[in-house]
Amino acid sequence: MTADRRDGGFTLMEVMVAVTILALAMLAVMQNFSVSMDGIQRLEKVFFEDYGDMLGLERFLVPGLEDRAEDARVYVRGKRYQVVVISRGEGRKTVTMRLERLR
Repeated sequence: MTADRRDGGFTLMEVMVAVTILALAMLAVMQNFSVSMDGIQRLEKVFFEDYGDMLGLERFLVPGLEDRAEDARVYVRGKRYQVVVISRGEGRKTVTMRLERLR
């Protein structure tokens, strides 16, 4: 009679071990997912801050800046930058500039 019951299915102990293993695997997957989402949110925050800074600078860099670039100071999100002209192209059509952060 005992052998007939054994062939009918799993014992309670076997089911509990299987459920425990599955729960631990799900916990590991969910933890990795949470860490990944935190990383993605941090990257998005940095990207959008930098993108906002670039948009603010682009609005400032209007035609004619190359004539006054040596004295130009830019304020973007409370940070001060000095525009430094590195080189001027032929016919003053292109200008290479660099931003130096002021303290």
